[in-house]
Amino acid sequence: MEWRVQYATGIKLVDDQHQKLVGMITQLQDSLAKGVGRPGGGQCP
Repeated sequence: MEWRVQYATGIKLVDDQHQKLVGMITQLQDSLAKGVGRPGGGQCP
């Protein structure tokens, strides 16, 4: 998932939090795709 300007609310605090959340979701997606946390997978970053 990628942050897009269309997601902005115009409230800096909320937008900053949402951008961080989107980054965390992206990191989770990447980890799941790599099999991190599964037997034989990798280690969590």
